[in-house]
Amino acid sequence: EQVLGYMVRHAFLNLCNHIWIEIHENNFISCQDDGIGLPIERIEGTNFSVMEAFIGRTFLDRSICETLLEPQPFWSNGRMVGGGVWIGIVPPLCEQFTFETFRNGAWWRQSYSEGLPTSELVGIRDARAETGRGTTFTFRPDFSIFEQNDFDFDSITARAQEVAALIAGLTIEVRDLRTNPVREAKFHYAEGLKSRVEELNADAKPLHDVVHLHETVTMPRKYGDDWMIQVEIAFQFTEGETTDVRGYANTVFSRAGGTHIMALKTGLLACLNESQQTADYGQDHDLTWEELSQGLTAMVSVYHPQPLYLDTVEVRIHNPEIFGQIAGMVYTSFNQRSGDNYFVLQRIIEHHLARR
Repeated sequence: EQVLGYMVRHAFLNLCNHIWIEIHENNFISCQDDGIGLPIERIEGTNFSVMEAFIGRTFLDRSICETLLEPQPFWSNGRMVGGGVWIGIVPPLCEQFTFETFRNGAWWRQSYSEGLPTSELVGIRDARAETGRGTTFTFRPDFSIFEQNDFDFDSITARAQEVAALIAGLTIEVRDLRTNPVREAKFHYAEGLKSRVEELNADAKPLHDVVHLHETVTMPRKYGDDWMIQVEIAFQFTEGETTDVRGYANTVFSRAGGTHIMALKTGLLACLNESQQTADYGQDHDLTWEELSQGLTAMVSVYHPQPLYLDTVEVRIHNPEIFGQIAGMVYTSFNQRSGDNYFVLQRIIEHHLARR
């Protein structure tokens, strides 16, 4: 997750657009991107490179590594993506860990075992140098630390699919080389969550086109810089009875929901019940969420500099400052949509009232 998260942060900043994951025999796995690579220049006053500091020198102050490694936008914006901790924690937890990165016209490689380097950083000029780009991490967990647990293709592809949908335009390919024939999966969602909702509802009978919202919200702060919070929402009502509502904070799935999901519910209920009252359907009671959510497929993604959680496993976010913004986005956009297609709201309301 930490290795993938590092690459996803680059994709979020448009520094890479393709990630490859390969599962090998003997619990080895490799992750490769087509990003900008890691710097191999020596740090002044030391005998190691920036890349070595990034990967294998976790005792260094993290802020130093951040300053040396990437332009400032990476750390002000990219840190909002992927969740987890620092990628430098991975090598000490691996029996074997090797990275390769393309820089200055060559591939550079170094290997580690249990967090300690087992080789020097060396440059490799081969045929790949003509079209070189990106970074590759290959590793095997240390099962003297972890319980023996083989990499699961289905779990990895599920996470890859999530990430591909959350970052529009990113392509992720997963290959399981342990099987014959090789198991493969490829994910790419050109329009992000909209494309994913359309895929989820491919066999359903939709009541309208997917509503797709994408905004960057500025949150003023009394102290420090203002927060730039990105919100993406996609939803569609169908004639079905199942409910599929998913929330994400910084690409991490919020299994128990939270502020972003509550705001979505509030915006939809307010919009539809107001339309119901205006049209006077002769109903004494507003639609409830239990009624309205039947046949709804929705995804909400928030990128927040400081997501707060009501638990220790990050499954329910609690950021009250985003509630009004998200609820307002949903309410306003859906009302505007009914102006383009007068019957959209009426169709949804009539469909749900008919079930009473």
